[in-house]
Amino acid sequence: MVAGLRDAEAEALVASLRGADDIEIIALGRGQFEARVGRIHIRVENARVPHGPWDTRLHEIVTSTRRSYWENWGQIPLDDELDEHAYVDIAWITYPDETAKNGHSAEQEVVEGVTVRTVYIACPGTAAHEQLPDDLRFWIGPRDTPLLDLITDRLYDGDRQKARRRLVVGSRLASLRPPGRRHNLYTPEAYAASQLVASWRAIQDGIDFFVNTMREEMTANVLSLPDGSHYQHFRTEHRLGLGLGEIRLNRADPFVFEHMCRYPGYFTNTADFVALVEWLLTQNIPGFDAEALRNIGVDVARLPTIKPVHLKPFSALLTESARIGGLETDQLRELVRREVGDGPRSFMTPVRERLAQAVKILSHSPASRRNSRSL
Repeated sequence: MVAGLRDAEAEALVASLRGADDIEIIALGRGQFEARVGRIHIRVENARVPHGPWDTRLHEIVTSTRRSYWENWGQIPLDDELDEHAYVDIAWITYPDETAKNGHSAEQEVVEGVTVRTVYIACPGTAAHEQLPDDLRFWIGPRDTPLLDLITDRLYDGDRQKARRRLVVGSRLASLRPPGRRHNLYTPEAYAASQLVASWRAIQDGIDFFVNTMREEMTANVLSLPDGSHYQHFRTEHRLGLGLGEIRLNRADPFVFEHMCRYPGYFTNTADFVALVEWLLTQNIPGFDAEALRNIGVDVARLPTIKPVHLKPFSALLTESARIGGLETDQLRELVRREVGDGPRSFMTPVRERLAQAVKILSHSPASRRNSRSL
């Protein structure tokens, strides 16, 4: 059952999904989606809505998934005030998996998924979000103009309240893993299902764009199917008529730069950071050498192939909770400010394109024969 769609383009997109092979849509609403796609069963439900209470059981699941940030990036708060202004959705994927034990094979049901939130920045009944989501607050453009001001001026004729009503922010994507597993099989499909609900709901609410922040490698590493189909996000610069790189993190804002220092794996360009560390190793700084780096969990021999999550040990050096030899924290912070590029990028996707991307992923999912891994 598809309830309440009032948009012809959205209806056509959902109808195309209905007509795809091996797909059965069971339900679609503002806070729910249920479907069968080949061998997998998909279900999306709300953990909370703006200004509503958490579902206690689902809140525990959301908190558990967000705790994965600690392992990858650092001690990021599990809840914050923006949850009060957000729809928080959980997308569940259930599928059969064959296991072998004592020479016999048996089929068991596996459950995995993702949690994600959509923040409405013009929610009524509060101080109207003077504290913007990071996905808007952190970014500036030409002449250091804040991102929301750029969007307001270029797309909404300077009407800031209209801009706030027409934008939502997608954030806090986290993975729900099966017990004992480090990888999920169906992250692209789970994310697509969550965005099918979020974008369909946003269309009903008169939203124009989703704004979000992410590292570009997420597309290839997490949101791609084996055949190369991927959930595409669109750079904010294109939407605003700017050149790539003209939207950048506001390092002059102490709050933003502190995030870069606390979570360097996420907020800094990995290649630039590695190049800086390699250069520092040539500067004969007392006590700053390969052995000292090994003591904080960094293998110098592996620096050229290091992944973003492996920059986490440098957080302590950048926030004065640790020190290596004669390398001063302030010196390292200033070098990072000047020499290391941004890790994530800003994206701004039209709401119907967001829906179209979700339909594309679900339509292309080879669920009945899937054996690759993501996230």
